Amino acid sequence: MEREDNFEILTKPYQAIMGKDLEAVKRYYMENENVGHPLTDTGDTALHFAVYTGNKELISFLLDLAVAPFLSDIRNELGNTALHEAAAAGIVKMAEHLLSFGESQLDVKNNSGETPLFIAAAFGKTEMVKFLIVDAGKSNRLRKVTAHEMTPNPFLK
Repeated sequence: MEREDNFEILTKPYQAIMGKDLEAVKRYYMENENVGHPLTDTGDTALHFAVYTGNKELISFLLDLAVAPFLSDIRNELGNTALHEAAAAGIVKMAEHLLSFGESQLDVKNNSGETPLFIAAAFGKTEMVKFLIVDAGKSNRLRKVTAHEMTPNPFLK
C-alpha cells in the first residue's frame, strides 16, 4: 500500500478519535484495523491519541479491542505507552483510568529509559507527579521513588 493511500485510510480513525466521536471510532475498529496499528509515522496508535481526548469510555473501548496482551506492549516508536502520554500532558484522570487496567505500567520505561513518573517531572506536571507518587499503585504496593527512577542516566546506576 502506498503512503498516500495509507494516510487517507488512517485519517478516518484519527479524526474520529480527536473529534471524540465514539460511535465512529467503534465502527472503524469493529470493521478494520486493530487498536495497536500505528496511525502516524512515529508509531502513535489510537490509544495514544485517545488519552488526549479525556474520554474514559473511548479508552475502555479501545482496550477491550487491543490485540496486545498487556497495555504496556502498545508503544510508539519512542517506546512511550499511553500512560507516558498521559503523564506528559498531565491528564491525571486518564492516567488513573489507564492504571485501572494494570498498575505494572508505572514501571515501564521508554526507549530512553524514562518512566511515566520521569516524563511527568520532566514536563513540569506537578499534579501528575503527585498522583503517580502518592496515589497510583496504592492497591498493591507502597510506591518508593528512587533516584534511579527519577534519572534515567545510565551513569547514575
